[in-house]
Amino acid sequence: MSLKTFFTPGRPVGKDQKAWRWFVYVFVLLGLLLDNLNVAGALNTGKSLEKEFNVSSSTASWALSAYALTLGSFIILFGKMGDIIGVHIMYLGGLFVMLVFSVLVASVKSSIIAVIIFRAFQGIGGAALIPSSYAITGNYFKGKDFYTALTVFSIILVSSFGIGLILGGALGFSNFFYFSFAVATVCFIVLWFIIIPVERTAAHDKLKLKNLDFPVGAMLVVGLLLIIFGLTEAANTWNSPKVYVTIPIGFCLLVAIFLFENVYLRTYKKNHQANYYQSDDHDEKGSKESPIEQHTYDSDDPINNKKSWRMNVDLLFPIEIFQLKNCLPLFFSLFLYYASFIVYMTSLLQYYEYLHGDSALLAGVKLLPLTIGLVVSSITVTPGYVSFIGYKRSLILSGTLSLGAAIWINRSDYTVVNDYWKFNAVPLFLSGFGVNSFFKVYLSSIMLQTEPHLHGLVTGIFQTGAQIGVSIANSIASTMIGNIAVQLAKEDYKPLLFHKFRNVLYLNLAINSTIFLLMFTIKEDKPEEVEQEQPATDNQV
Repeated sequence: MSLKTFFTPGRPVGKDQKAWRWFVYVFVLLGLLLDNLNVAGALNTGKSLEKEFNVSSSTASWALSAYALTLGSFIILFGKMGDIIGVHIMYLGGLFVMLVFSVLVASVKSSIIAVIIFRAFQGIGGAALIPSSYAITGNYFKGKDFYTALTVFSIILVSSFGIGLILGGALGFSNFFYFSFAVATVCFIVLWFIIIPVERTAAHDKLKLKNLDFPVGAMLVVGLLLIIFGLTEAANTWNSPKVYVTIPIGFCLLVAIFLFENVYLRTYKKNHQANYYQSDDHDEKGSKESPIEQHTYDSDDPINNKKSWRMNVDLLFPIEIFQLKNCLPLFFSLFLYYASFIVYMTSLLQYYEYLHGDSALLAGVKLLPLTIGLVVSSITVTPGYVSFIGYKRSLILSGTLSLGAAIWINRSDYTVVNDYWKFNAVPLFLSGFGVNSFFKVYLSSIMLQTEPHLHGLVTGIFQTGAQIGVSIANSIASTMIGNIAVQLAKEDYKPLLFHKFRNVLYLNLAINSTIFLLMFTIKEDKPEEVEQEQPATDNQV
């Protein structure tokens, strides 16, 4: 093996090597597991972190918040960059960042500030892993194999929540991240030699890193950082400049980016298109194109006699994304489902620990029905299931199950004997089934409508919305519960805490009611028709 080969990640394979592709894909999914594993594990290591570093719960919570802050801020940018440089390269880069900062987080013994900073860098690694994993799935597999891959993808993704909760409670903070480091290291070393590079199509070749609008990308990251930071601080108080200044500024930056790209740049390109000619490798067939298609132009500006960056720049928010079928209902439903999921995870973990008196490990085990529902849905919600029930009706059923589960869980009462088995175990399973039923239908719909060279960008945009939903819900729920340490100091704290947890469950009921209503705005679709409309490009991997 030459040095050049050794330092070049992956190896191409023929399209007939199906078994090898699946072998590689399993390691890709094991690496992706680290994202949810780190989130769920950090949720259930709070007490361990407080004890180890002798800090308050609000300070310890930044170990989770710092990860979410950078994760949500960089997903779109890294999704776009992965489409340009190769999603397998972006994936390996994210995995390397994860392994380095996992061991750094685990080895810190005295400084909570260092932990928070290292967790923020971990979030950057997660932001590279997530969109590139989605894109690898869409590029490696087509037709029936795609749906099979989506099932495996979903099982690995959702089971990591349950695994993370249990491991976090069992191992404690430092040991949990040593475990994360071990998994990341094995996956990185193996995938460096075997990951299959996604073959670049003509559309991929039109995307160039030099055409990425880096100033706009920087504004995007800053805007998202401000929004998520403000929402994180809102968990303590909404009446602070850290909240009511940062959030509006962040949203203004996002609106400015969207208007700049889709009003100014789009108008400029339209007005000057006649003076340019498209590159030679442009598809001249004039046949069906993806709903999202960005063209680049190679000629000089005849007026200014120089290259025009405005004609060549690749947009981060092409308006065509929002013209995908059912885009907005699916986007906001994903936003709300993630919000509901984090409310369940955070509020019920604390409910079990402080009102039931359970250990962190047992509290994590009690949430297992949620994970089991997610996994069962991954296996049973197939194209045949959707075809039999109907695309829209399957989504309405998802919303119905989630709403019914929220109503049932809302009856929780720690003073009732066996209230977990009466009011939590079954509805948690139903909620998990409903959530993942939506996730599988949404993801297949979006992926099949989008050209492979834009999978990273599109999934990045949707996942950013989901992360903002998590931040908003977590902030509101934390505000409603308040400082638990102060309340635990009171003599009769349980009735007061129960009242606060009940209010959070009402919040979750409102979220799921909105999801249920959104499902009726979905336009009917058929999986078979979507699959036929998918480009027939042979992306050999």
